[in-house]
Amino acid sequence: MKIISYYTKNTPYEEVANDYIIPSCKKFNLDCDIVGVDDLGDWNKNTGYKAKFIKEMLLKHKEPVVFIDADGEVVKHPELLLNMPEHIDIGFHNFDWFLHWRNQPNQDKFHLLSGTMYFAYNEKVLALIDEWIAKVDENIHVWEQKVLEEIIKSKTDLHIYKLPAEYCCVVLHDYSIPKYVNDPCIIHWQVSRKYKNRNLWNEK
Repeated sequence: MKIISYYTKNTPYEEVANDYIIPSCKKFNLDCDIVGVDDLGDWNKNTGYKAKFIKEMLLKHKEPVVFIDADGEVVKHPELLLNMPEHIDIGFHNFDWFLHWRNQPNQDKFHLLSGTMYFAYNEKVLALIDEWIAKVDENIHVWEQKVLEEIIKSKTDLHIYKLPAEYCCVVLHDYSIPKYVNDPCIIHWQVSRKYKNRNLWNEK
């Protein structure tokens, strides 16, 4: 299993990768492939590239991969990801929106998060990603994780693993760890809150 990530070159995300995902993978001696890619000129296009990148990495390494966003920091050895059952096709965290933002659990508002995702290397997964790529290209202004979520809802043959919040821990607006996340493994620092607006890039 290989951890993969990318950042857009010559943008603040290059520094972000060097602050978070790269050193934290080195800290735990994780097998990773983290690369800089050309800036496509738009936050949606740059994030939408995620599907193509994951496919490229699967074909390059021919083994399962775990994608982690550039602002993800591994703070604990990711035993769960390294020991994913062989029959699993895809793993992701199903984000409890109400629990996270309103501290009201057990509400019916969940979202697939693409900040930390596991993908097996098989034909079923490659076909899924091809569909993801096509629909992202058709809906470039729709968040790539929402596109993937809708595709997965229509599938009945995928073996899905729901990653716990500890493996995709999104910080709160004050950058603190939510109380319901007991022992985070991968923290996502949400730098896109600052850099999603391209006008801010030149202020870095």
